[in-house]
Amino acid sequence: MNDWQGGNQSLKEEFDYSVSGIEGEIPAALTGTLFRNIPAMLDVNGHEVPRPFDADGMICKATFKDGQAHFRNRYVRTPGYCKEREKGKIAYRDVFGIEKAGSWMANAFDFRLKNVANTNVYYWGDKPMAPLTD
Repeated sequence: MNDWQGGNQSLKEEFDYSVSGIEGEIPAALTGTLFRNIPAMLDVNGHEVPRPFDADGMICKATFKDGQAHFRNRYVRTPGYCKEREKGKIAYRDVFGIEKAGSWMANAFDFRLKNVANTNVYYWGDKPMAPLTD
């Protein structure tokens, strides 16, 4: 059960490294980059985000070239992500029901929702982008 519950923890670090210790070999003809956008920040300074749908997005990429692999991940730095990191607490209501800190009055007439940018990634020009609506 502990192993399953580990899937509901935030990934706090961002990484950038060459992949080593692979069993077998990566074909030299395999060239390109695979991008994935995942919900990865499941808390804000210890305040739990109960559903992954409301978690801030992280873009992960695996690049293959000349039989080698490289991994890198970065959080999508939306205005909401940056503001909550600065304040150290949940500052927005989220689409699936998270309320910001305060009484019900703090949330009742605040219709701003945080864009978590955790669902898709696409290329625009020469850059990978996550859809933003903030």
